[in-house]
Amino acid sequence: DKGRQATPQDMAKIDGDLGDIYAAAVTGLRDYVEKNRFPGVLLGLSGGIDSAICAAMAVDALGPERVHCIMLPSRYTSQSSLDDAAACAKAMGIKPTILPLLVLGGGATGLVSGFILQWFTNATSFDFWALVPIRGYDFLISGKPLLSTPAWIPVMFELTILLSAVGCVTWLLILCGLPQLYHPTLRSPRFARATDDRFFLVIESKDPKFHPERTKAFLESLNPMSIETLED
Repeated sequence: DKGRQATPQDMAKIDGDLGDIYAAAVTGLRDYVEKNRFPGVLLGLSGGIDSAICAAMAVDALGPERVHCIMLPSRYTSQSSLDDAAACAKAMGIKPTILPLLVLGGGATGLVSGFILQWFTNATSFDFWALVPIRGYDFLISGKPLLSTPAWIPVMFELTILLSAVGCVTWLLILCGLPQLYHPTLRSPRFARATDDRFFLVIESKDPKFHPERTKAFLESLNPMSIETLED
């Protein structure tokens, strides 16, 4: 009646052809992330086996500290899926992201800013200098109290949503190290055709297997159209 339950066991080993495929996928992912200088990877956890395997590959390739998992539940998402996704991340050592706290901070900033803005502009009569003179204006309407919080709710609500959304997108880009505005390959005129009709293979000098002569010989064995050495 409790359904299927997982019991602790030794770490599973993938042997044979599947093991070779898994190792190749992990190596390819590691090389792609490292050679593009990405700080890590961001993937979605659904609580299912597909996303769990993707997370396992990412952890094996980069380590749990460079893997960031998110989940975007809807009203159709079951609690068991949420629990499975959280358990998967915890089992792999993936730390929870601080993004929700940053979004909460943005929302709180918008809420407080909306209140202070309306309090100053509608319920005060003092002024101060901030590059230009700023003056409050006590706005009295039909004998209503100057500090009328219920009337300020729409502005406070809108600023809360606005700063939460803007903060979410901004901090997500910052935590992911985006946008990446520069890479040495951009200095090559040939690289402009990378998204058109050319394929480029990049090997960086920080690669553990890099050797100037052997790497060049390996590239020449592929019969490329050209080989370039780019300085950082």
